[in-house]
Amino acid sequence: MSCGSRSGPRWYVAWTHPGGEFRAELHLVELGFTVFLPLHLDRRFQRQVGHGHIGPMFPSYLFLSLNLASDQWRRIYRVRGIAGLIGETTARPTPLDAGVIEELIGRTSPRRIVDDPGSAAFPDPGAPRKHWQSLAGLSGKARGELLMRMFGREVVAEAA
Repeated sequence: MSCGSRSGPRWYVAWTHPGGEFRAELHLVELGFTVFLPLHLDRRFQRQVGHGHIGPMFPSYLFLSLNLASDQWRRIYRVRGIAGLIGETTARPTPLDAGVIEELIGRTSPRRIVDDPGSAAFPDPGAPRKHWQSLAGLSGKARGELLMRMFGREVVAEAA
């Protein structure tokens, strides 16, 4: 992964308290941060309740677009629902590779669901995919492993 000194905003991963993704998203947006919380349609609930369950694609994680040189990003540690930022060290968060989150956003419907089968305004499913393949059928464990592979190397979670 390239985490050189490229200036400008980059995407980072925030770690939330269990079940705190939506609370953290709300408070971060109120502070003016750009946040992406991709959702996932879990069809395992379909047999039990008659419809799928919509929840975070990566439970306990959300994505933030930050410019570490100009944003007051350390304020994030005081946001309700946030447990920390993911990084190589505890002093600085690690950016994700350019294009990864942008491609995921491009596959997100107006309902905020990635690879949404119920959206009429869904992007072309035949479009080339550089970073992501089929995400709709991944298990929770597989989505967690994918999130860790997005960094391309070992990282530590920084607690708030």
